[in-house]
Amino acid sequence: MSFRRTLIGTIVVLAMLVTALAVLDRAQGPKLASAQVDTAAVATDPAQSLRLFLNERVETVRKSQVTITPATTITLASSPQLVDIQFTEPLDYATTYRVTVRGVTSSDDAQSSNLSYSFRTISPTLYYLRRGAGTDRIIRTSIRGTAQTVAYSAPRIQDFAVLPDALAVVTLDALGNSSLVLVASNRTVTRVSVPGPGTIGLIRGDQDTGVLGFTFTDAGATTRRAYSSTLFTVDPGGTARAKPVLGLGGKPLPVLQWFFVPNTAEVIAQAGDGSLLLLDPSNPKATTPLGSYLGLDSVAADGRSVVVMDANGRVAVALPAGRSRRLGASPIGGVHASGGAAQVIPGGWLQLDSTYDPGTGGFNDLLAFDNGSRARKLFTTANPRGSIDTFTGSPNSQYVAIETTPNVSTSKPDGYLVNGRPTSVTTELVDVQTGALVKSFAGFDLQW
Repeated sequence: MSFRRTLIGTIVVLAMLVTALAVLDRAQGPKLASAQVDTAAVATDPAQSLRLFLNERVETVRKSQVTITPATTITLASSPQLVDIQFTEPLDYATTYRVTVRGVTSSDDAQSSNLSYSFRTISPTLYYLRRGAGTDRIIRTSIRGTAQTVAYSAPRIQDFAVLPDALAVVTLDALGNSSLVLVASNRTVTRVSVPGPGTIGLIRGDQDTGVLGFTFTDAGATTRRAYSSTLFTVDPGGTARAKPVLGLGGKPLPVLQWFFVPNTAEVIAQAGDGSLLLLDPSNPKATTPLGSYLGLDSVAADGRSVVVMDANGRVAVALPAGRSRRLGASPIGGVHASGGAAQVIPGGWLQLDSTYDPGTGGFNDLLAFDNGSRARKLFTTANPRGSIDTFTGSPNSQYVAIETTPNVSTSKPDGYLVNGRPTSVTTELVDVQTGALVKSFAGFDLQW
């Protein structure tokens, strides 16, 4: 009997304790049950979300209640047990973001609380090509630090592209013809079938779809060629066989320049006649002409615009509408700059400029960030005899990779007729916001 009374008493006490804890828990307001965020995608793609799931129904949460450190622009959607925070631009790499949602109020009892959550974005893997005596190497590294590993090596590597699950590598044989292989992460090598002996150029990989693209030119006499700088693609879901991209007339499309459009399945290309085309490689009927230009510089990392060149300079063309705006080079420190190749990034554009130096009577290369009213110098070569050869922004526009020749007067070519570089080529990795030099290494063709 005594045991039963003790047991009943214990149960009653436990029940009262559980009830008290439940009441206390309720009194503390809504809580975060779980969260969902892709820490890789938020640093590479626009319009990615952080989803906060709540343990109970709450009143509508407004954007003004959300604070994010470091600050970034967002849109917000709220439902009874979900707060969906959408980032309008990619976030910085290797950065911890702290999110606070203030005054989240229960729909049942009007109790409120503050929610907190933090996450850290990825640090991307970088690849670049370093040529050497007898053997060329594709190097894998990171933004910070000095660690490097050889991802692939072979004699006479002409070019390469990074795919989600493989490297696409172009090598040259003794006759100067190109061969293309796919190198999987387990080092399995698959040869890609191309139309025959010839030269591969402008090879690129699409990280979103896994599609590989490149141009191909037949070997032999020009008048007998079936393909001349013709755009081809290889679909990762099919066989390792290259297929030509068809133009408006349903025939294989020769191009002067081309890029995948990020966050889409489309390609932007400048055809051999100078016309700019937005096209879907799998659907030739979906091709959109966007005018005729002298050159195609770049595609923005967000896929919303491209930069082209006409007789008066650089023009940004919006995709897919085709609206254009001129990118006139703004003065740098009160000095007029002649605008060169450009790439649109949030808040403005990156542009290769040159300024006159009255002391030497020559022109100095520099890379600037231009917001449309003034330009800010990001990088110039340490040696006045150096040159900036090309550049490309990172997928989140946080960094820019700049290929330089340290001294043009003493540089020597590496002997590659396609994708050739000076033997002294150096890549400088610069922070766009601060202009700080983050990393410098011998090599080129940096890919993210």
